[in-house]
Amino acid sequence: MEMSALTRSVVKRNHAIIAPDGYINSNVPGWTGCTVNVIINEQMGARLCQTLITLTDAGKLVGETQASQIFFYVVQGQCQVVVGGETRTLAVGQYVYIPVGQAYEFTQPEAGTQAAQFS
Repeated sequence: MEMSALTRSVVKRNHAIIAPDGYINSNVPGWTGCTVNVIINEQMGARLCQTLITLTDAGKLVGETQASQIFFYVVQGQCQVVVGGETRTLAVGQYVYIPVGQAYEFTQPEAGTQAAQFS
């Protein structure tokens, strides 16, 4: 996959550098009040998916893992997360792992909270 000259991003057979001007916005069912940027995914040749989620103060991520596990790492801000009936606050530098078959819910984010998601 070759990126156009309109971005500083580079995608090659065995590596990718995705600059912010090359982010691709996406929608995820159950994720509202947020911007989801696809950083890399299977369609780009990777064996994983990485997204950067930026939440508004009304943002909410609700879902259940199906075929793969998910890992969220908080880059900026903080929010509440519920996984397996356990609630906790995630702040900068903290993460949560969600195994296959688990429901999750992120609520009460500070405006501008960012989380990197890997699956």
